Amino acid sequence: MRFYELAYGDEYDCATEVSHRREVVGACPGDEDRPSIFHHPLVSRQKEGDEAILTIDIPFPGMLEQDFINTWISDWIILDSTAQLFKEEEFTGYELKPVRINEIKRLRKPMPIPILWELVIKGFAGIPHSDSGIKLKSWCEGCGFLRFSVPFSKTPHLIDTSLWDGSDLFWVYPFGRYIFVTERVKDVIEGNKLKGCKFIPIEEVDLPEIKVGDTLGAEALSLLYPRLSQEQILSLSKLLNIPLIPKEEIWRKALPWTP
Repeated sequence: MRFYELAYGDEYDCATEVSHRREVVGACPGDEDRPSIFHHPLVSRQKEGDEAILTIDIPFPGMLEQDFINTWISDWIILDSTAQLFKEEEFTGYELKPVRINEIKRLRKPMPIPILWELVIKGFAGIPHSDSGIKLKSWCEGCGFLRFSVPFSKTPHLIDTSLWDGSDLFWVYPFGRYIFVTERVKDVIEGNKLKGCKFIPIEEVDLPEIKVGDTLGAEALSLLYPRLSQEQILSLSKLLNIPLIPKEEIWRKALPWTP
């Protein structure tokens, strides 16, 4: 089985998210260097309802000719025609959420506004294979924040197929910004000549640049809901051998923070 990263295309710039869908609750009580955001993260939560809808600015009209659009913070957006193709091909491991366009910059004349969808990845493949060398290094009892050692910039052992749920589109914890796909997804997208993305073989994927002795941070497991189900989160806690801190407790213990 061949896997690939679904990566940004080289055609255009990124869109800008203007919706601010996460709100800061406070700072981690275990952070001795508070309010520095580089030691432990700020404790935050996802807004709900209308405020949770992704709203973007488009830098110029030509971007709307892409089948895939990205934001600066790694949101993935697709045209309605791309969404229909995914449905026809019966791809699994994703859900679609509506997207609002706040402004199209450099617009010279009126144009029809396309229907856009946020591509939310629900497929999951647990944690990296043990042969990848990626290991949990620390866990914060205050906010549940985790740090992982990432000894290599590339590894062919990133995906543990025994933990993969079989979805066509999926992600691997703690690499929440990466989307991985099966070869079937790659073949369909390339066969239809869709624009705005490219595919990187799993063994060539560039992992986050981590300095020697530094680590990759990841938010508390309980805060992954609803991206992951409660059953998946419980499975992760068992794989990593750490207890779950309820998100309500994390928010309750957060210390007031002023930027």
